Amino acid sequence: MNTPNDCFRITSEKIKKKTRLDRFISEQLHTLSRQRIQALIRGGHVSDLNGMVITDPATKVLSHHEYTVLIPPPEPTDIVANPSIAIDIIYEDDDLAVVNKAAGVTVHPGAGNYNDTLVNGLIHHFKDSLSSVGGVERPGIVHRLDKDTSGLMMIAKNDIAHQGLTEQLSTRALSRKYLCVCWNVMKPKNGIIHTHIGRHSKNRKLMAVVPETTGKEAITHYQTQSVHYDER
Repeated sequence: MNTPNDCFRITSEKIKKKTRLDRFISEQLHTLSRQRIQALIRGGHVSDLNGMVITDPATKVLSHHEYTVLIPPPEPTDIVANPSIAIDIIYEDDDLAVVNKAAGVTVHPGAGNYNDTLVNGLIHHFKDSLSSVGGVERPGIVHRLDKDTSGLMMIAKNDIAHQGLTEQLSTRALSRKYLCVCWNVMKPKNGIIHTHIGRHSKNRKLMAVVPETTGKEAITHYQTQSVHYDER
């Protein structure tokens, strides 16, 4: 967890080719993600040796120049830690945890539920050891599961892990599998559903299939495991 006094001074060597400032800093400060560094620059937390604040991540790095990166204290949050939310940890290391979310548990605060969510339980269990990429309302949350869906969720414990897991999900290097019960038989029994998902046009609390121009691409490979018939 960064404190208000975290300050890094980085000196560049002779620059042989044009290098972006955000890339240069990310190569020096491996504990910060590129996205986090860009946010710091845009937020006015990076300055040059003359004390001039730099706000453009694409600024070219100068040779033999010193840059100061100030890490501000974390944004305050009014999310309350809730010890009554059980955190079933399946795996954990220094960078991430995999938890088994129970059905009926909302992932993050919102829509009138601000105290009884998975995030409230995570804050109690992990305290300050959660990534900040998701914002103050979604610390550590890399992906989501619907309230009534049970299953494994990856929880990032730092921004580097969060960025890496997000990129793996985006490139589909990391896949997710679900087991569900359907009414009637899928036709064909095995196949691919390729569509786009977005907010429901009338109920913003729900997700729905939407036009390609407004939704996020969703590709599901499905396979029927078994078929059971009601003989009544």
